[in-house]
Formats: sequence, structure tokens, C-alpha cells
Amino acid sequence: MKWFKNLKMIQKLLSAFLLVAMFVGLIGFTGMYNITNVNKNIKTIYNNDLIGAEDIGRLITNAVQVKADELSIIDSKNKSKLQTTKDSISSTETINNALILEYKTTITTDLGKQRFAKYEKLLLVNRINREKLIKLVDDGDYVKASKLLSSSATNTNDMIVTLVKELTMDSNIAKADYKASQVMYNQARLQINVLSILGLLVAIKIGRASCRERVWIKCR
Repeated sequence: MKWFKNLKMIQKLLSAFLLVAMFVGLIGFTGMYNITNVNKNIKTIYNNDLIGAEDIGRLITNAVQVKADELSIIDSKNKSKLQTTKDSISSTETINNALILEYKTTITTDLGKQRFAKYEKLLLVNRINREKLIKLVDDGDYVKASKLLSSSATNTNDMIVTLVKELTMDSNIAKADYKASQVMYNQARLQINVLSILGLLVAIKIGRASCRERVWIKCR
């Protein structure tokens, strides 16, 4: 600090002000930088992880609902409700199409893309079988319709299992993203604390050096 002692009082005050301002600026920059990164990660958790998990959950629920509708269709006792059930299936398929499009925008891994592509292939087979099922019921052939539904049960189960695996992966990714956010937050807090302490120590050092000079103001 010898160089500091040789400065005039106005220079000392200006230097002290600039140093304190520099530390304040560093603290502000560090805080904003880390807050921006944490905010980006939070958006990723919401836009990709949470929305994706919600979409998969709804697709699973809809698959179970369609299966229940198919069981209702092959029951001749429910013939009077056939059109209502068919409309319900059609509505669910429309919702599923929207969910599929939305979910695809949230997939961030190659494994996720491969697994969901498998689900889409299973879904296509499922819909083809359903069309055959409905035609048989329309023709009044409930026996063949029942056999077709039994033979396609494996397809439905595989479809649901694939979705469950996708949901599990999305949940794990969400956990990893959350942990990353916590790490960034802790790092930001540590950096800000270190800069604040350094700024305080510098300010104290400069204050003590200025007091010893006894220029303009006598300090003891």
C-alpha cells in the first residue's frame, strides 16, 4: 500500500471510490450472470421436463381409456351406446395427436427420440386394429371382434410400457436439471460472498491507510 500513501487525498478518495465501485459491479455482474443461468435451467425444467412428463402421463391415461372403450364396444349389450363410444375414441385420438406433437418438442435425448418413435409405431398398429375392430362390430360380428381385441392386447400393453419408460426417463432428467440448478445457485452464492468479503477487506484497508495520513481530517 506504499503507492497509496504517496497519493494526494483526492486521489485516495477517488481510488477508494473506484475500487468499491469495481467490487459492486463485479458482485452485480456475477449475480445477474448466475441468475440468468438458473432461470434458463428453470425454463428447461418446465418447458421440457414437466410439460413432457405431463404429456406422457395424459397419453398413458388416454391409452387406458381407449382400452376401456374398446371393451365396451365388443359387448353387444352396449350396442345402443356404440356411436357415443366411437365418438369418445375419436376425441381421444385427436387429443393424443396434439399431445404427441407437443411432446416431440420436449425430447432432448437420442434415446428419448428412439423410444418415442417405437411408441408411435405401436400406436399406428393399435389404431389399425381398432379400425378393424369397429368394422367388425358395425357388421355385428362380435365374436371376431372379441378375438381381435384379445390378440391385440400385447400391442396395447407394449405401448403403455414404452410410455412408462419414457416417463421414468423424463423424471430422471428433471431431477438432474434440478440438481444442476442447485449447484449453480450455490456457486453464485459463494462467488458473491467471496467478492463481498474481498470488497469489505479492501475498503477497510484503504480506510485505515487514509486515517494514518492525517490530511484534511485528523483520525485516531
